[in-house]
Amino acid sequence: MLRSAKISYLLLYFLFFLFGHSPISNSEIIIRDVETENFIAKLTKPIFRAANLEQESVSIIILKNKEINAFVTGGQNIFLTTETLLQAKDYTEIAAIIAHESGHIAGGHLAKLREKIERESKKAHFANLIGAGVGIITGGGVKAAQGVAGGIQEAIRRNIMAFTRSHEGAADQAALKYLETAKIPAQGYESFLTTLMKRERIRTGNVNPFIQTHPLTKDRLENISNYLKNRRTNQNFNKGLQDQFLAIQAKLYAFLKSSDQTTRKYPNKNQQLEDQLANAIVNYKKGRIKKAVLAMDQLIVNSPNNPYLFELKGQMLFENGKLWDSIEAYEQAVKLLPNEALLLMALSQARIATNEKENIVQALKELSRSVNIDSKNITAWYLLSIAYNKIGHQGLSLLSAAEKFILLGDYKTAKNYAKRAKKALPSNSSGKLRAEDILILVE
Repeated sequence: MLRSAKISYLLLYFLFFLFGHSPISNSEIIIRDVETENFIAKLTKPIFRAANLEQESVSIIILKNKEINAFVTGGQNIFLTTETLLQAKDYTEIAAIIAHESGHIAGGHLAKLREKIERESKKAHFANLIGAGVGIITGGGVKAAQGVAGGIQEAIRRNIMAFTRSHEGAADQAALKYLETAKIPAQGYESFLTTLMKRERIRTGNVNPFIQTHPLTKDRLENISNYLKNRRTNQNFNKGLQDQFLAIQAKLYAFLKSSDQTTRKYPNKNQQLEDQLANAIVNYKKGRIKKAVLAMDQLIVNSPNNPYLFELKGQMLFENGKLWDSIEAYEQAVKLLPNEALLLMALSQARIATNEKENIVQALKELSRSVNIDSKNITAWYLLSIAYNKIGHQGLSLLSAAEKFILLGDYKTAKNYAKRAKKALPSNSSGKLRAEDILILVE
């Protein structure tokens, strides 16, 4: 545990040292959406298979962020920003990005970078000692010491950047191989890098390639273009995936951008699914709930087997206090996707809000299924704690709260709840045994 914490701290320190910022912070908001997550799972399945990665062991996490970015950190975790999803022209660009990050995972690049940073950190420490020694010997004092240490640290900085550039090139080559094996058009890689190159010119002008954290986009684009020229790629464009991607983009855009921006991008006069979805969300955000629900009902008539339409309708109704109507909508979504943890959680949340015992008992069944499918959902454990408390099951309520705080990384509070749960739960019960396991875990 201490070793992992030390490495994490060291990695964070050197991300600041190298780049002036960390790619992830505690203030980042994680976006959870059933349709988006299922779409990405479907898209990545053949990519991960090509990369010899187990899909269950790789997490793809969406961050609410206005920058185009994707990166791997914390093991096999791929982070995608919402702006990356919004700016992609089609699903093949997202596939290319994930294939690239999969190349980093398959190549063990993060572990190698950590090892490199640890080695270079020792040099940085010696640089400070040498600088101090030079300052004493030459009589130059602080300025001489800073000059020597700064020069060595800059060399270390460039050394690590050269190391990361070689990994970027390797990940590009791996991504092209994965896309070909997965039968996904690689043209998306070229178009995405073209977008990045245009942004790089606007934002940075002529930049020294040696101080870039990635190879210059122009160089990478040339490599991709040459690959496409020298290789006939006869992969078919998947219209079904593209239609779903456009719908996901529209939902995301409508929720994250202003209503004016949304109506400009998605005119209400158009009859495409993405335009109708976006405008339904605009009405919902403006408090025109009847109009929003009517629009959702019209979409459901056209696509009665689309669980995500029922889910969105349920959300609109729930957040406007129409609990029974929202339960009905969520039940339809769960009927179509019975083993979806987020849908089960949404349905149970609406049931709990009614404050009726029968509904709460049913919610407990659905929440139990939800955490069995996804045991890392903090909100589901929180709702379990509330539901158990409402029907007087204090021990299980405390135990659920302990599970929540473990996931939050607050071991001190988790320990407190687990102790109280252990006292409240019957001897030899599975709940009491779990409370004891938690107490061992947090020690």
